[in-house]
Amino acid sequence: MIGTEMAAVSNSQAEKDQLAAAVGFALSEWAEVEIVLTFILISVLDTGTEPHVEGIVACELLPEGQRMLHAGMGRLVAFDARLDFVSAVIEESSLADWIKGLWRGIASRLTKKYKSRHQIAHFIICDEEGRDGRVRSVVDPFPTSITSIGGKRLSLSDVTTKLHNFRELKEALQWFGLAVEIDRKRQGGLLPPDPPLIARARQGASI
Repeated sequence: MIGTEMAAVSNSQAEKDQLAAAVGFALSEWAEVEIVLTFILISVLDTGTEPHVEGIVACELLPEGQRMLHAGMGRLVAFDARLDFVSAVIEESSLADWIKGLWRGIASRLTKKYKSRHQIAHFIICDEEGRDGRVRSVVDPFPTSITSIGGKRLSLSDVTTKLHNFRELKEALQWFGLAVEIDRKRQGGLLPPDPPLIARARQGASI
């Protein structure tokens, strides 16, 4: 009997660990989304007077103007404020109209998914009994908020979906950054195949 109880506890902890790991991976993907957003701002504002730096690198390795932009974005604590700032810069830029149009769809998607990110940024992991009688580990968002009582809890599948959505956004932003670089004639060649989110946007589908 004791062995059975110990196995049940072990399985429950393993399930919690798996869920916690999924949350960590999802939040890590979102952090990369925010980093790429800053690099897009740098690409749009780059006048070509500083050496261009490829990819994500340590801030101290960037030219002065780019470090200044990173510092400024870092002072904007709210993601909505950062996104509004980048969007305003893009709208006032000389980028091609199709790039600006594409950005509006991406920005809308970013706003929606940022709100979705909140659910796994402030949470506890607890057990919940399903209709089948099985106890599962779930994410309980905003556990200290009265308004969240009775709200939807998130399963491992729900968290994995968020991870996929954040990764899809990151890939779309990386592609968009390359589109800016090509439009600015800092890079030659053709754009790589559209990532899924960009493909849907080009087809006029809601993203």
